[in-house]
Amino acid sequence: MLDNGNLVILDEQYNPMWESFKEPTDTIFPGQTLYRNTTLRSRQSDTNYSKGRFQLAFQSDGNLVLYSLSMPSEILRKAYFSSWTVNLATQLNFTEAGYMYVQNAILTNWFNVFKKNPGSNETFYHMARIDHDGVFRLYKHLGKEDTTSGGSSPTSWTEVNGIPDNICDAFVNYANGGGFCGPNSICTKESGYSHASCSCPVGFSALD
Repeated sequence: MLDNGNLVILDEQYNPMWESFKEPTDTIFPGQTLYRNTTLRSRQSDTNYSKGRFQLAFQSDGNLVLYSLSMPSEILRKAYFSSWTVNLATQLNFTEAGYMYVQNAILTNWFNVFKKNPGSNETFYHMARIDHDGVFRLYKHLGKEDTTSGGSSPTSWTEVNGIPDNICDAFVNYANGGGFCGPNSICTKESGYSHASCSCPVGFSALD
């Protein structure tokens, strides 16, 4: 297990045979790079880790795209986010400082995925994950006790930023058969966050 969280299996000559950073699931960490034709797949829910219905793809054309999938066929629906970095991008780099950039052939930081400051990596741990609601989020976690606020420290990861900004956006709902909440549902974005909640129109009841 390397210091950056990469689990590596070595052969007798200590050459890597397999490493977790090259087989990502729904989460990536600072120091990790996604190359073309690599995907992240959401889980079904916060507690169900089987494959969900949203996918982040760093495509062969260099475009970073979020898709929903029809289940159980797993056919891709229309994209609901795109970086528009077609043809020039070569990799997605999650830096040690907690920033994420789409980079071009000479490794110039071309497109900043998350616009907000993630906080110093000397103070925070960072990770990015495509969550079960289809939002790709950057998270931070206080790495050590914060003596400036009376010695208290958070016990969970907190969101820095998420894409898309509003999963309840009308285009998202139209493009993806009702978006996160599904068709014929009311999607409500929580104030100040990218999280959303789902409800039924008056006179109707939920069916999972």
